Amino acid sequence: MVCRSAIGGAGMCGRYQLSTEEENSEIRRLLEEVSERYAGTEEYQRMKTGEVFPSDIAPVLTREEGGIIPRLLRWGFPAWQGKGLIINARRESLGEKPTFRGLLASHRCAVPASGFYEWQQTGAVKKKDKYYLYEPGRAIYLAGLYTLVKDREGRAYPAYVIITTSADPVVGRIHDRMPVIFDRSAMERWLEPGAERGRLEQLLAEALPDLRVRQVS
Repeated sequence: MVCRSAIGGAGMCGRYQLSTEEENSEIRRLLEEVSERYAGTEEYQRMKTGEVFPSDIAPVLTREEGGIIPRLLRWGFPAWQGKGLIINARRESLGEKPTFRGLLASHRCAVPASGFYEWQQTGAVKKKDKYYLYEPGRAIYLAGLYTLVKDREGRAYPAYVIITTSADPVVGRIHDRMPVIFDRSAMERWLEPGAERGRLEQLLAEALPDLRVRQVS
């Protein structure tokens, strides 16, 4: 099962933060590399930082011959039918879904972030409280998959989805799902070329971030 979200919607794992103002050397270095590679391009002009929404163009990390490099991709695959985007892929069923099965072998990416957002419904009314989850003083890397997709007019563009898993005890107080989160070392192993499927599935299952939570609305 995947999460389908209308453009701009706040669905499961439907927004994350890429801060440019924080004292984080990993984020600063990433954005400097993006600037070097993309300055003057349309993608760079449209790149989103701050709170990133589905359909935004944002930096992701992929493994190329020269090592791990940043690329600017759009968040979300076009839905199979109707409007909206596929923005998440469930870890537990990656091998079952035709959309994702082939991507696990050679189209893995990592989405750098300062943190991510989840919503919790409160009371009988349709009110949702918004929470920000993060690891203090460090970047996190959300496991992802990417590929070349086409819009309704047949124009091709590169896009990514974020892999989700069952919520850990911290996130579980807010939502039953969360993105798979890597530290820098695990992220590099996730992007290793030729990694065996069993090893990749183990990495996805073992990710245990040390998250903090802050209510923002």
